[in-house]
Amino acid sequence: MPNYDWECKNGHIFERISHHSSTRVKCAECGEFAERVWMAPRSPHRQLQTPIVMWKYSDGSLGVAGGADSRTPTGAERVEIRTMEEYRRHVKSLNSQHRDKEARREEAFLAMREQMEKHQRSDLAWKMGQESDPVARDIYREALERERGGKSPSFSEYFSVAMEMDKSNYE
Repeated sequence: MPNYDWECKNGHIFERISHHSSTRVKCAECGEFAERVWMAPRSPHRQLQTPIVMWKYSDGSLGVAGGADSRTPTGAERVEIRTMEEYRRHVKSLNSQHRDKEARREEAFLAMREQMEKHQRSDLAWKMGQESDPVARDIYREALERERGGKSPSFSEYFSVAMEMDKSNYE
């Protein structure tokens, strides 16, 4: 007798040797009747019951439609995904597109951050040059050293410095 794939209405998928004329068997996990699965659930050739709709724009980017009945935007082509293989291919492309977009956004953010830090260092240097109090100059110098890539203390280090400044904590 051949070995068939079965799936119950609770979603349990299992294999069982049964007669070719059998149409239903009991699930070993829940006891519900299971029906024969003619194509494995993860097969790339499995047909989707309802197609997934995406938009493909002229620049090659993909967009996700709100629903199967959504109107196609101008400058876009309607793409209906009907198999798991097509779905995986389009999702891979969509994820790659979003990863590239996030990488560009991160790069722009880092460039802006570097520009702000450069401006902040120059501002600190100017203030240090204008200061006549030697203690204040030391504070500005310390701030500049931290800005130049000195190790920034972690939260616990800040906490311990704050605790040491207050003499009442020495008990």
